Amino acid sequence: MSRKKIAMIGNRFGRLLVLEEAPRPILFKHKELFWKCQCDCGGVVSLTGCNLRAGITKSCGCLQIETVKKQMTTHGYSKTNIAYTFGAAKQRAKRFKVPFNLTIEYVAELLTKTKICPILETKLIVGVYGDSPSLDRLIPEDGYVIGNVRVISQRANSMKNDASITQLTNFIKNIMPYLNKE
Repeated sequence: MSRKKIAMIGNRFGRLLVLEEAPRPILFKHKELFWKCQCDCGGVVSLTGCNLRAGITKSCGCLQIETVKKQMTTHGYSKTNIAYTFGAAKQRAKRFKVPFNLTIEYVAELLTKTKICPILETKLIVGVYGDSPSLDRLIPEDGYVIGNVRVISQRANSMKNDASITQLTNFIKNIMPYLNKE
């Protein structure tokens, strides 16, 4: 029983271009045809037509290496204040059961462009208690979502979260006499 050759030369399968028929390896017992293919990266491999047509093999192996490298590569923010702020917001979203769709790139952009706390008008200084940047939800129940967060100081965030309007008003009213003595 003879098998009909399928025209493969010149066809492209993933990153592979079929160049010519290749000799079958000695230890390969099946009667399948092998094809010499050139990968887009320049590598040359011999593969069965079946593996090519079924999409089992798409490159000389470079695609798998690239995929693994991509999976192993981090965003570049590991062990930074940006990563800490992002991770803390993600944990708070889970704890408070509110939506979260921030990306680390979005948080990085917010943190790098905000230099002054918009509430207290003080300089934001990473690592300085009270003056470190913190993510604030504009509408708390909407969660940590793009467009609903801003950067303010930890002190401003604590005051905003812990004190009522009455307490903040009383604080201002009662602190003024002490500030006016100076």
